[in-house]
Amino acid sequence: MTDTAISGAELAEAHSAATDILGPLSAEPLSEAEREQFIIALKAVLNFAGPKRFSGGQDHFRAMGRRLLALAWTVDPSLIEESPSLAQIAKAIGCTRATLSVHSAQARRQFGIRNRLSCHGWNYREAKTDS
Repeated sequence: MTDTAISGAELAEAHSAATDILGPLSAEPLSEAEREQFIIALKAVLNFAGPKRFSGGQDHFRAMGRRLLALAWTVDPSLIEESPSLAQIAKAIGCTRATLSVHSAQARRQFGIRNRLSCHGWNYREAKTDS
């Protein structure tokens, strides 16, 4: 993957689309510094979700979807209709609760976030502190 500059026209088109979707929250285009911060955050999310390499028989799009769902649930369960539990999401998409729990725990550790539903999970542990 190469880093290429976004043209003014592409930025204007993206801003227009974001304004259509988000309404007044995105009324002003991002400043250069805000755009750089956004790109850094987006790359972190995509690196979390994406496969490190495309090999083997695994369905990489399904794996990415599971990881993104686990991340979304970790950030805020209400992002998913009816704020389901992780077990309910797993059942709905046809995977195991353990699989999504592992992805959710990885998201929590990598991004330093958690929600009110994740603190009691079997794989929850506080971050180690240097004492």
